[in-house]
Amino acid sequence: MFLFLKDDENMQRLERVRMDALLAGGIVAHLALPTEISPPDFGR
Repeated sequence: MFLFLKDDENMQRLERVRMDALLAGGIVAHLALPTEISPPDFGR
């Protein structure tokens, strides 16, 4: 399954996709949180 990881180019592409997924997930979480928890009350 991960045999293609031997290739550096594919490795970099996979890393970029993973970073994009993490970034998108962070943005979605950031946008979703304020609607459920108001920032002033967060952490109290």
